[in-house]
Parts: sequence; structure tokens; C-alpha cells
Amino acid sequence: MMEIAVKSFKKQMLYLLALLVLGWGFTSYSSQFLGLIMGISFSLFSINYLAKKVTNFGEKVVKNIRVKSLGMLSRFSGAALIALVAAKYETHISSMALLLGIVIGYSIIVINLFYYNFIHSSESEVNKDGT
Repeated sequence: MMEIAVKSFKKQMLYLLALLVLGWGFTSYSSQFLGLIMGISFSLFSINYLAKKVTNFGEKVVKNIRVKSLGMLSRFSGAALIALVAAKYETHISSMALLLGIVIGYSIIVINLFYYNFIHSSESEVNKDGT
């Protein structure tokens, strides 16, 4: 289920990034679109990294191997790095749009996980009933 949600998330984010690049290129709101592009790109990278770590975590738990962490420090340091880049180039990159882009990415993956969890649970109930 998580693999399906992450695959759908990647597809949605790439479409959204394509639209944002068009907005950046053809409108006068280039700093806002660039901030959104950077935030969503970071959230795409971060969620892919987290999904890989969660899958690895699940495999190691099944094998009774101790797992160190899910990479929170590396994701936080990545967010701090792009915030520093946005602060350095504040005339070209909107910090609020950057933050909004990160939040949008995480919001979409949560919605996808709820959606695919609901579909998966309703399919298993239908299969259990035999109808």
C-alpha cells in the first residue's frame, strides 16, 4: 500500500513541478514560484528518502535486526540548507513559498496514504465477504 501511495505521490509532484516551472517562466511571480519549486522538490526528495528508510526499517524489524533511525536529522538538515539558500537569495526566492512547498508535499503524501489505506481496507472487506 505504501509503495502505491508513494508512486502516486511522485507522479503528482512531477506534474505539479511542471506546472510550477511554467508559472515561474511565464508570470511575474518568479520568486514565489521558485520558492514553491524548491520546497516541493525538497519534499519529493525527503519523502522518497523516508519511504526507502521505512521499507528498510520494516524489513529489519521482521529479521529482528536493530535499526538506528529513520533519517530525521538528515531531513531536518536538508530543510535547514534550503532555508539558508532561500535566505541568501531572498530577492529571488520567497521564503514563505518555500515553506508552503514543503508543507504541500507532506500534506499530499498524508492524503495519498489515507486514500490508499481506505481503498485497500474496503477491497479487503469486499474480498472477505466474497462479493
